[in-house]
Amino acid sequence: MGTGGEILDYTGRGGQKPSLDLNDNLIRMFVALPYIKLVIYVLLVLVALIIIMKMFKIKSPFKGKAVRGQIAHMEAIRKRDVQIVRVNRFISNLTHLVEKSPFGLNKSYLDYWEYNVSRAGVKDPTGNRKLGPKEFHAFIILGQLIGIAVSVLVIVFVNSLLGWLLMLLVVVISNYMPMAVVRQIVKAKDGEIKKHFSDFYLMVHYVLLEGTSTPLSSVMKSYDKTTESDEMHKFIDVCLHNIDTYGEYEATRYIAKQYREIPEVSKLMRLIRQANQGGDIHMDLTGFRAELIKEKRYEISKKTDKLIKQARASFNILTVVLVQAILSAMSIYLPDLGLMKSFLG
Repeated sequence: MGTGGEILDYTGRGGQKPSLDLNDNLIRMFVALPYIKLVIYVLLVLVALIIIMKMFKIKSPFKGKAVRGQIAHMEAIRKRDVQIVRVNRFISNLTHLVEKSPFGLNKSYLDYWEYNVSRAGVKDPTGNRKLGPKEFHAFIILGQLIGIAVSVLVIVFVNSLLGWLLMLLVVVISNYMPMAVVRQIVKAKDGEIKKHFSDFYLMVHYVLLEGTSTPLSSVMKSYDKTTESDEMHKFIDVCLHNIDTYGEYEATRYIAKQYREIPEVSKLMRLIRQANQGGDIHMDLTGFRAELIKEKRYEISKKTDKLIKQARASFNILTVVLVQAILSAMSIYLPDLGLMKSFLG
């Protein structure tokens, strides 16, 4: 009875101070025993439920949700694939029909269209894949025919003069506007590459100058990790793809062709070919580096001059506004000053 009373006293139900002769660890285990039993009972119940579900092949509700989510995801992918197939079939049929008609793309323009459409990255209406030159031309012809059909309806049901003007506008816009937009995109992309090309070249320059065995692909990968330009990332991807496919020497021809409107790229590819042939290109490399640095400085000076002009224009505008504010204040307070002088006078 004494021992039980001491335990009760220790746990706070005896009203007396705990005995110093008791084992503290044993008492804590005794107090935690009901909780341990509860945990054991819960685990036994869970194990029993799992065994019953396995025996009677009962599916977990959580697993059902996961399966339904996976099915919904697969259904969405299937619908997207079906849409892609339908769009590709439509583009293929449209391109075949246009190319067989008198409105097909002229073969003499094929290379020009292929270069610009490829560089601009023109995609189909769904945005799933890039269009080729003939496919892009087929969409232009389709838009032109739709515009002409609308013009005919305007001529018949609305106004003849308005309809003919609309038809002329449709023909002119469809013949010139699409390629003009594509050219602007290509020029913007080329400008982005020119802007960052000097930084890229400085990494390649010393490898070519020293004539080491370091592969250019590794240098390009290193640069790719440092640049934040999306267009330079694409440029490096094109370079690496061609190097992996054709080798470093032959890849220069394909890269130069794909970026043939950027003279800096063409010149670098020529120097790489000469280096692979064992030619002495030290003077050419040094001159090319100096040329790029000079262009970089010129671009920086142009930006500086532009910022200075903008600052001067802003200052002039602020000066005009300030003068107007002073004149307005004077026009308000001068009559009051005149009355004050007459009162004091």
